[in-house]
Amino acid sequence: MQKNNIWNNSVGNLSIYVKSLIRSYLILSILLLISAAIITYTDFSENNISIITSVTMILSIIYGGIYLSINIKKRGWLHGAIFGFIYFVILIIIGKLLFIDYDINSKIYYKVFLSIIIGIIGGVIGINIK
Repeated sequence: MQKNNIWNNSVGNLSIYVKSLIRSYLILSILLLISAAIITYTDFSENNISIITSVTMILSIIYGGIYLSINIKKRGWLHGAIFGFIYFVILIIIGKLLFIDYDINSKIYYKVFLSIIIGIIGGVIGINIK
């Protein structure tokens, strides 16, 4: 009986992870569209594009970590870290599929680490929201 309960919790957690990822990528898409409009229709410098993409990524990971930990209701820091890692791995896969010259360099390790830390922060915030 206990084994079946663990299986149901795992499947439930997986669906929460998937929902969190979908919501995070939706937030990322909206923020990137807004950023693109700002860059296109104002004299905002294109030199700041990397900053904008980093901020949008951070905001979407925080949102996903918060949503995930609110719904799982335990170990927010751990689930947030896992979420941040999965989120960025999916970004790398999408980048490799869409862009032929997508380069994995030393900055990727920094961004993976940043994604995990931001996921932890989102998870801690979400677990403490009542």
